[in-house]
Parts: sequence; structure tokens; C-alpha cells
Amino acid sequence: MLTDEAVSWVAHQSWFKTTLRNVLKAPNGSFSTLLVWGNDLYQRYDECLEAFTYVVQTFVICLALILFSLPIFAVAALVGSVDGLV
Repeated sequence: MLTDEAVSWVAHQSWFKTTLRNVLKAPNGSFSTLLVWGNDLYQRYDECLEAFTYVVQTFVICLALILFSLPIFAVAALVGSVDGLV
């Protein structure tokens, strides 16, 4: 029941109808049809993909900084643990 409602909602969306018309107007050949469909999706979600790319880049940079700073924390822990022994 819920699946039927979701399918009918997607089928009534204007962007889906436009995409479907563009795919049907494409020249014969399955690869060219897929290229047209993929290009249409890319144009539609270009800003979202760009934002997602920036978020992933920021996350990877933060992970790299944490990874490369771990030896400094290890040295500081070693110095802190040995400092009071002498």
C-alpha cells in the first residue's frame, strides 16, 4: 500500500515526466539513452553533488589532521609519564 502511494507520487512529479520525455526522445541505442538520462540527473542535482563533495573533502581533511597529530599526542603522553620519575 505504502509502496503504491510512493510510486504514484513519483510518477506525478513534473521533473520525472520531463526526464521520461527526454529519455524517450533520445536517439536509438541504450547507451545514448543512458547518457541523456545521466546528464539530466547531473544537471538537476549539480549543486547538491558539489555541496556533498565539499563536505566529504572537509571530513577527509579533518581525519588527516587527526591522524597526523597522533604522534604528537603520543610523545606528550610519554614525556608526561616519564617526567615525574627523575
